[in-house]
Amino acid sequence: MWTTLLVGWAVHTQASTAWVSVDLPSFKPDAAPGNPMKGFMPNTDWTGTDILQEIPSSLEFHYMPVNAIMNTGPDDLSGFDSYLEPRLAGSASRSSHAVLRFWLDSPGSSTGVPQFLLDGGLERTTYTEYGGGESPDYDSEALLTAIEGFVAGFGDRYDGDPRIYVIQIGILGFWGEWHTYPHNYLTESARDRVVTAFAEAFTQTKLQLRVPWPLSMDADNIGYHDDSFTYSTLDGDDANGVSVGWYFWPSMIAAGTEFKWELAPMGGELRPENQATVFSDSFPAPSATAQEFLTCVEETHTSFMLNSFAYDQDGYREGPELDRARNGAMAMGYSFFVSDVRLSRAGTSLRVTVTNAGVAPFYYPLNLTVSCGEEGGVVSQPGVDTVLGNYDTRTFDFRVSDVLGAGCLDRIDLSLTSVWLYRKRPVKWSQGDGPEFLGVNTPPLVSPCGPEPCRRGARPKKGPPEH
Repeated sequence: MWTTLLVGWAVHTQASTAWVSVDLPSFKPDAAPGNPMKGFMPNTDWTGTDILQEIPSSLEFHYMPVNAIMNTGPDDLSGFDSYLEPRLAGSASRSSHAVLRFWLDSPGSSTGVPQFLLDGGLERTTYTEYGGGESPDYDSEALLTAIEGFVAGFGDRYDGDPRIYVIQIGILGFWGEWHTYPHNYLTESARDRVVTAFAEAFTQTKLQLRVPWPLSMDADNIGYHDDSFTYSTLDGDDANGVSVGWYFWPSMIAAGTEFKWELAPMGGELRPENQATVFSDSFPAPSATAQEFLTCVEETHTSFMLNSFAYDQDGYREGPELDRARNGAMAMGYSFFVSDVRLSRAGTSLRVTVTNAGVAPFYYPLNLTVSCGEEGGVVSQPGVDTVLGNYDTRTFDFRVSDVLGAGCLDRIDLSLTSVWLYRKRPVKWSQGDGPEFLGVNTPPLVSPCGPEPCRRGARPKKGPPEH
């Protein structure tokens, strides 16, 4: 089901060209809850699918052991069919895009190392922190070769799969988060080989990494994720004067990757200890372990966050906390609105300006589509994904004769389209009541048939676009 917002026209004259322009509804930040590829997300393996629905979600996180895919041998990738596909299909049935991460060692859980490597004598180190576990020898040639094969097979099958929004380059460290604190089990060579494997296997689907590792810095396809969001995200004044170089955003700045959000998504997990209180009056921000949520979003240009509490049955249910959580979800990522629409008085040109009032772009190809009923034309122009955010704009020019036909003289519709979108979850405009289609009534003075009324079957008059 779609929604449409109709707007009317007013005549304005600019310089030597007279245009008919529309009085548009202004930007409304809360107009389009549940827009795709942004906001809070659950992990349905943890919450189940009967989630709290107070905050719409368009993303689902899938956190998976490597041995669920590859287990009996290096050529055994049968788990893609038996394990990953059911999860992707489940997300798709809810018109939700997937965020994926694989791991070898998740403290407190059974190992994610493939059985054939364990049988082959892979060395492991026992630790007791975070519930304990066994850390594999990350410098093992057998392990690294197996992981490279796993990632290559992963990319062969899923690179460019529109069901997947982001793949996090996990694999290494506790929880696949690229650290083994307070130990030092990881090596530089292991990190280099895993980043290289993912960068070579995935050239279409966006990737994320927990830290700005050198080999990722110049890779346009790799963004970053902060899995302690609002806990160790910002320092300085936003942390009550505490300066900590390893916090997420200070580390991005130090590495020179603070502008990577223009190319690939920033995301992560709202720190579990902060999830229940981050939107309450009692949240102690700013402090060393509590930074204000919206400030973190604005500084890091975050598009999405794992927030299990939001979808647990004991999550945000009412009052100011729910209102703040909803606003926080919609503050992430893009927020597009049509800021200007005009037709030339000669009836030959349509000019549309799109503004992104959000903190980040849409990270896959996104078109501005102009349509006009069943008998009119449908014309698309690429490039909405290049409108970065922070009220960045882009103007698109169309020939009216390409859009309007003799059977469609009353209005045109403006929408955002992409092959990466589910039909039931379009990108809605952040204005008015959050329509999928912004309907624009076509005034008689710009009828494609000239000043005379159009007859069905009449050929619209053509002319060069006016600029």
